[in-house]
Amino acid sequence: MGKEVGYYSFRIPLWFMGAAGILVWLIRFRLKESPRWLATHGKMDQAKKMMDDIEAEVKRETGLKELPPVTDKIEAPVKVSAYKDIFAKDIRKTTIMMAIFMFFQSGIFYGFV
Repeated sequence: MGKEVGYYSFRIPLWFMGAAGILVWLIRFRLKESPRWLATHGKMDQAKKMMDDIEAEVKRETGLKELPPVTDKIEAPVKVSAYKDIFAKDIRKTTIMMAIFMFFQSGIFYGFV
């Protein structure tokens, strides 16, 4: 590994990132559209067809003749938090450690930029 590798050394990570980007771009064509997204954008027929396709696939994979009915979702109680809660005794060390980490991370980033 002579000077040639040194000359290309900054480009090698860029090649890997570019290849990963192309791979993700190709994989996205195999992803199915979200029925929820279709429904919220007024494409109800497509959303219904997508749900039917998903249900048929689940029936085929599980061997069920009929899927169980959808149950109502359970509402979890929402606790209102205050700013002082991040300094509670049980998470105080984590809060301090993350504050130190964020300080040095931003210092390193802006130190190079």
